[in-house]
Amino acid sequence: MQNKRYISKLFISSLLFVNIVFADNIKFESIGANIGYANMPYDLEGDVNNVNEPKVDLINVELYSTIKNVFENKTLVPSVHYIFSGNDDLNTHALLFGLNKYFLFENFSLYTGVVAGYGTLLWKDDPLKYTTNNSLSSSSLTGGLQSGIELPITKQVSFNINLKYLLHDYSIELKPLPTYTSELTHPSTASISVGLKWFFEDDKNTQPVIEEIIKSDSDDDGIVDDYDKCPNTSKNETVDAYGCPLDSDNDGILDTLDKCPNTSENESVDTYGCPLDSDNDGISNTLDKCPNTTMNETVDTYGCPLDSDNDGISDTLDKCPNTTTNEAVDTYGCPFDSDNDGISDRLDKCNDTPSGFLVDDAGCKKTFTLHIKFLYKSNYIRKKYIQEIKDLALQINQSLEYNIIIKSHTDSVGSEKYNIELSKLRADAVYEKLIKYGVDKKRMIRKNMGESSPIASNETKDGREKNRRIEITLIKTTQGITNE
Repeated sequence: MQNKRYISKLFISSLLFVNIVFADNIKFESIGANIGYANMPYDLEGDVNNVNEPKVDLINVELYSTIKNVFENKTLVPSVHYIFSGNDDLNTHALLFGLNKYFLFENFSLYTGVVAGYGTLLWKDDPLKYTTNNSLSSSSLTGGLQSGIELPITKQVSFNINLKYLLHDYSIELKPLPTYTSELTHPSTASISVGLKWFFEDDKNTQPVIEEIIKSDSDDDGIVDDYDKCPNTSKNETVDAYGCPLDSDNDGILDTLDKCPNTSENESVDTYGCPLDSDNDGISNTLDKCPNTTMNETVDTYGCPLDSDNDGISDTLDKCPNTTTNEAVDTYGCPFDSDNDGISDRLDKCNDTPSGFLVDDAGCKKTFTLHIKFLYKSNYIRKKYIQEIKDLALQINQSLEYNIIIKSHTDSVGSEKYNIELSKLRADAVYEKLIKYGVDKKRMIRKNMGESSPIASNETKDGREKNRRIEITLIKTTQGITNE
């Protein structure tokens, strides 16, 4: 009995839908069909333990038609819909009328609207765990919202994606036992479906209404006049969604004239749309921390002259561009060297070295010391010290830009006068040997120091031995060798 009642309602709804579509006094614009998925949550109250709960996932099928526009605003489009949603447990049928607002673009259109009408819910098979005789269907008013997108395929066919949400007032009461009652109420339906829409042709105009609307574009910029805020743009001008010429970076210069179309927001620009750069160093004024650099000055990312070694002297003026970090420099960017020995003050352990002397890595006078043990009261150089003198001569001859000072020292044994004379004899002996091994005598001067410059205590044998020594120092030839 319930199935027959349901079938009769379905038949009447279908006939009504067909009659409306093909009525003589209504001009239909299009017809379409969609298929998709629907979800119908509900409330089940009462003795639910005795009820086989229906599934909420449904197949959704929809037939619809849009009515020839009767409004002055051509983007308002009426429609009529027949919707079936069902699964093994539940079926719903609805006949709805709708009013939709279209938003038209060059290659697609969006729409949103409301629908309202009448629907039927059928709970198929026996929903109860115990045999009983109950009503299995309910009818009620139905209404809701829809939105979607239409993508033209041809002039008469478009692809449609539809989202719909419907509210119903269905209610089915069940009495599984004489003393218990169950009730299914308040179902709603959310659906998504896809399909095709076909536009009818007529004698006067073979183009669908949507295409007519799109053609109403006075300046041919792709934005219909109803939405065009700049209806008089030049031909072939690229425009935004409001029909106005594009200014991608919002700098006030149109993209067609903008030579720098990607300037930062709020960047001051010139008439070509490029960031202002007062000193023409390639860094815009907004980023330039040194806006008055000299023309052709190489600058860093902040617009300041490059200073590779961070010594405060720009590379264009820096004669020593690789100084160590935190090195004190002069106005030429070179490390300070107070005694001009080639070793910066930071590394110089002898920063008062007399001018011209050969220095070591610590900035101190480079001294070659010969520890020759002379025989008592003798200046004779024994054979075992000859190789040391030869090696020294070789080093001296590799530094021809230097002259040589030979200093002879003694210990304190004997009188001061005697030690002066002894140191002279020993200095002469080394002097002659150096000449013998290739050192030009014009490059050498001898100094007889006697016991005046000890480097150790004369109170011990070891100290006296250290004090008996020959020291060789080198000084540049331009400085002369008469004085240190």
